[in-house]
Amino acid sequence: MGSSIFFTAGPVFTIGTLFAQFYPKKRWIRILNIFAFSTLFYFQEALMLFSGSLTYINWHFTNSIVIDMCIMIILSWFSIVVLDKKEDMS
Repeated sequence: MGSSIFFTAGPVFTIGTLFAQFYPKKRWIRILNIFAFSTLFYFQEALMLFSGSLTYINWHFTNSIVIDMCIMIILSWFSIVVLDKKEDMS
């Protein structure tokens, strides 16, 4: 679809790996973590857009924000359910 597989999957795989490795145990920090990672990922996309290395075709910033949040929520679910990083009860 006109985009390199390394550009598409590389950052997502890297962020997903870091997200899962350093996933917090407390619930409120998890929610903060989702917003922080989504914001950082969004700013990275914005910097690439403003530098000219990324162009949008039938896409908008608001679409990116929604997709970034959804991806971070899915990564959170993956960390909790699949990797068994449940909340610390102590």
